[in-house]
Amino acid sequence: MPAPASAGSPTSSAALALADQVDVLIHDAQHTAAEFATVSGFGHSTLDYAVRLAEDAGARTMVLFHHAPSRTDDELDRLSADLGSFPGVIVGREPLELLLP
Repeated sequence: MPAPASAGSPTSSAALALADQVDVLIHDAQHTAAEFATVSGFGHSTLDYAVRLAEDAGARTMVLFHHAPSRTDDELDRLSADLGSFPGVIVGREPLELLLP
């Protein structure tokens, strides 16, 4: 099993190939970079890694999902605002629906 994706991890070449130029990339975003040191063995990714993968792969839209269960909607909004480097970030939550062409 590959190592979990942390904020400092290089983007995986296999993930880059899979996500190359996608319209929508849906990615696990369970942890913040600060949390990752204590939970790296859980097999989840950081928000920063997910966004970096989207940027490196040329994804047009990024949907962050599988958030920490304890995270509130306000926290998710704040975290996504902090990821301003990638303009197409959407925080996945119920009842989000995406209309695809």
